[in-house]
Amino acid sequence: APDNGPIQGRIGLARYLAGWTKEADSALLTAALLEPRNPEQLFRLAIYYRDTGRAAESAKLVERLLKLRPDSLAFKQFAAELKEPQTAVPPVPSR
Repeated sequence: APDNGPIQGRIGLARYLAGWTKEADSALLTAALLEPRNPEQLFRLAIYYRDTGRAAESAKLVERLLKLRPDSLAFKQFAAELKEPQTAVPPVPSR
């Protein structure tokens, strides 16, 4: 169902959790494009962007989320977390 936003969102989330980031990216972005005013789709994409090192893209989505749902504590907290300085995680040594 390539034209079904909710299904694409679920597929993207499942792929992300399975570690298939390229495929997750495509599905999550498709879901957000199909349903640009659906906070659930935008929030999934924002979390994915944050977790994959694209905080600036995530912050843009959070701005949209806060316009859609200005009273959402979850979105406000997420926005605050994005503004906190990130500490570098040392790379895992290869074996």
